Amino acid sequence: MIPTYSIEAEEHEEYIVPKRVGFYDGNGGYHEFEGDDPIWRFLTFVRTNYHGISIYANNAIDTDHKILINCLARHGERIKMDGGMSKIKWPRGEVTFLDSYSMMAMSLNKAARAMDVPRKAEGEWTPNELTCKTLSKTLDAFYDLLFNTFGVEPSSTISLTSVKIFDRNFYQMKGIHHNQDFEACIRQATFAGRNEVYTRMGENVNLYDIRGNYISCYDVPVPVGKLVWVQPNLERGTLAEARAYVPERFVVGPLPYRIDGKLGFPVGHLHGWWDTRELKFAAELGCDVELIRQLGGHEEPALAEFGRDICRLRDEAEYGMDNPDLGGMWKTIGLRLCGKLGQNREKAETKHVREIEDRDGWYPLDETETYYEKHTLQEGSRMPFVKPAVNMRIRAEARIRHARFLLEAIKLGGKVYYCDTDSVYTDSFLPTGKGHGELQLKDWAQDIYIIKCKTYGYVDKAGVMVQRTAGFRDVALTEKEFKEILGTGRVLASWKCNSGWKRSLDGHMKAQKRQMSIQDDLDLGNRILLENNVDTAPMNMRE
Repeated sequence: MIPTYSIEAEEHEEYIVPKRVGFYDGNGGYHEFEGDDPIWRFLTFVRTNYHGISIYANNAIDTDHKILINCLARHGERIKMDGGMSKIKWPRGEVTFLDSYSMMAMSLNKAARAMDVPRKAEGEWTPNELTCKTLSKTLDAFYDLLFNTFGVEPSSTISLTSVKIFDRNFYQMKGIHHNQDFEACIRQATFAGRNEVYTRMGENVNLYDIRGNYISCYDVPVPVGKLVWVQPNLERGTLAEARAYVPERFVVGPLPYRIDGKLGFPVGHLHGWWDTRELKFAAELGCDVELIRQLGGHEEPALAEFGRDICRLRDEAEYGMDNPDLGGMWKTIGLRLCGKLGQNREKAETKHVREIEDRDGWYPLDETETYYEKHTLQEGSRMPFVKPAVNMRIRAEARIRHARFLLEAIKLGGKVYYCDTDSVYTDSFLPTGKGHGELQLKDWAQDIYIIKCKTYGYVDKAGVMVQRTAGFRDVALTEKEFKEILGTGRVLASWKCNSGWKRSLDGHMKAQKRQMSIQDDLDLGNRILLENNVDTAPMNMRE
């Protein structure tokens, strides 16, 4: 079994007070520490009795590791953070503290269900003992799952685990060129997913999601060879600088474009770098595309076999085992491969103040200025998993497939209301299926009210108001309030640290600590709100 610990603390308005610590050594031994300075009691016990141990906590980055760092700093102890906040090493005693959330990308409850570990107390277990032993069994089962399936052990993060699985079982990472010489061009041609509001109110709306959209795109050829300048040709090549004209009649713009630092899909005259597949897609729809210069290299579907295996494992978990949490874990492992290949080369390094000779470029992390952080750019050989051209291609293909569903809904005579990365909200009826890359009907809305991107609500088939409002989850807005917000364009609200949102006596949400308000700031995905205050149109980039 795997050693674990859990800190029980009391939360106050602006601070957290640790009360007791539970520690499970993985071999049946469980200990609790409380009283005066329970964290230091725990640390000294572990240092004395478990030299060289690695210990996990659940979601430690947010709280537990910060508490440990604070305690160690108070006692004049140094630490090393080789993996950022997710991995802390205490040199005295060679004790390493790791975050289980970084390893599995799941809460303990979900991870335990995924690994079929019952979370129940036996006898006189305390809450800390329950957490420690459940986490230990879950991590142990996770190790077994990965080793039995792919012959690998998990790394400190699920992203590194994903790369390890890919490299050792499917396609060696060294076979994919890093193309660092052209990284500036590649980054310019790399865009996020589409998130746009098309029609802000509607009835009888089907809420579709594309199942596993990104992983389904792993079957596409990706750039694996060294990029070189080639003769511009829309039928070949990998990425290009181009001029494009998107006709004003387009409701769904086919080309991603950065407007004042934000992503949009405008009409009109555009100039920039795009993946060649995305430029070809735009040309097929009737856009004028003029290539200025182009980069090309050897391409092959290097991610295809990995994608098929991940899709199979997810299907077996969700459809065969009725275990959606395990399916979600396989999905995350699949997604993180693409994300890791596209990561930034900037690396954060953390050191104790006594280890820094020249503080130029170093910035303190804490009020006592004990630990400092510095960000540096790493070269290709020092960042072996950064292959941004692969990430660029998968993202481009995912946007193309997403756009095809949106366009199909319009072609059928319906309206599109909203989309976010892999969702299609429309009153058209589109074909659905269980496979990856196919649409699934997630819900149906009698009425839908969309304030802005990621902030909307709808009345479902049971007449219940369902809210999807990023940052507003603690306040249940009524249908009447959604209508009022759409009419006035504003809602006054702010976040109260630790205890959520609060509504004042006059019905508004009272301003507390950090201001997070929607007030005359309708983020419609860089679209223009039309005069009827309901429909939108793409921004027009005129010459």
